[in-house]
Amino acid sequence: MPSIDLPIKRLVQRRSGDWVRFLQRSCREEWIRPFKSEYTPKAQSKLDEVFAVEDPEGTYLVNFEPMGYYDPALPARMMRYHQLSDYWGNLKTLEFTYLVVRVWEEPRQSVIERGLIGLYPLLPLMKGEKGEEARQVLQQSITVVSEIEDEALRQDLLAVMGILAGGKYAAELVYSMIRREMVMQSPIYQEWVREERAEAETKGRMEAKKETILKYLSRRFGEQPADLEEKVQKISDLQILDRILDELFTVGTIEEARAVILGKIAGGLQ
Repeated sequence: MPSIDLPIKRLVQRRSGDWVRFLQRSCREEWIRPFKSEYTPKAQSKLDEVFAVEDPEGTYLVNFEPMGYYDPALPARMMRYHQLSDYWGNLKTLEFTYLVVRVWEEPRQSVIERGLIGLYPLLPLMKGEKGEEARQVLQQSITVVSEIEDEALRQDLLAVMGILAGGKYAAELVYSMIRREMVMQSPIYQEWVREERAEAETKGRMEAKKETILKYLSRRFGEQPADLEEKVQKISDLQILDRILDELFTVGTIEEARAVILGKIAGGLQ
């Protein structure tokens, strides 16, 4: 599936009420506001979006983390979060709960009936009737979005729907039903295209730097150890690769080269 980070985040920002009410049925639109913290994480997530809900019975935060890929570390991370609870005497000051929402298990019709417009791009991925054909699913989803009067919002919804549906259905079918020229006018789509291109360029530069490192090790010291090659291949940070190259050409032995590579990897993880 294509990267969903940016388009989903933009939808959550634009239609936050729909997303929060999807999880909290009793929540009212006027209770929801963006949550801003003075704390700035070292590595900011592209995906997370946090909202404060000022429920009369008690304010709470809702943190969305949509994922378009399988993360084997997620269960352990959620378990650690689940242990977060603080008390002052007998008073609970912090409580954390989480819910895993599997989009493909959520009924499409329920989202339509509740008018959760911000989730309409997910409709082609949601659970429908047994035996539905791909064209039928897409047509129903597109028809629902086409009834929205706000043209700019309609373009954005169809753009994100095309991105997401293209990960499940044949792209030829998706864009034979969603006019490509209309999707391309969406600011969300244009921003997504720019990000995809930038990520592709970054990936290309990383691969080139990895190749330079491995070629140098091979020519300078002979065949490099397999474990060291594996470490280099797993690096996904361009700055770490740059730092390695800054020092690699000054080393005199393979062990010094190993120390530089492992040191820069460890430093980048701190």
